[in-house]
Amino acid sequence: MVDGKVTGVVSSFRAKDEIALLSRQLSRIEQYAESLRSQSHDYANKLHTIAGLIQINANEQALELIG
Repeated sequence: MVDGKVTGVVSSFRAKDEIALLSRQLSRIEQYAESLRSQSHDYANKLHTIAGLIQINANEQALELIG
């Protein structure tokens, strides 16, 4: 824009299959991130359970859960 008037335009073109490939890759990355989030949540739950067992002196049960 120069003095409020359009003086040029830029366009970008991509092949449909390139966009489809990028879309599939993004979907896989999202699935991977969700899987990692789920694993992290499960791991944290186990750690909290072990900590609780140790706090109530249920050491044998904590060791069983760890094993």
